[in-house]
Amino acid sequence: MAMPEDLDGDPYEILNIASNTEPRVIEAVYRMFVARYHPSVRPDAHAAAQLREAQWAYQLLRDPVRRRSFDAARSGDSATVAEPVEHPSARREWIKHVLTAGAAALFVGMLALVV
Repeated sequence: MAMPEDLDGDPYEILNIASNTEPRVIEAVYRMFVARYHPSVRPDAHAAAQLREAQWAYQLLRDPVRRRSFDAARSGDSATVAEPVEHPSARREWIKHVLTAGAAALFVGMLALVV
């Protein structure tokens, strides 16, 4: 089973849902995955991998902007791609960069907007 860092799969297939599924249903399906594959219920490695994949898929599909971007990229419609669909590990690297390289400048800029 692929680890989240290696995922390039389809979050709809991971959660076994249709691409037009409503957000509240996506959340309910995700909660079922958590109930089924949580380490306190099934401590094996396969269950842990299933849960990580479900978490990745849910994180992507619960954000409307990322979901639209993924759907556009999936259909090949490059005109409506808002931003690239990135994995959470890439977001962590971006946050680290912002916090270490430009946090002071960002804070001063935000402070100037408030004052």
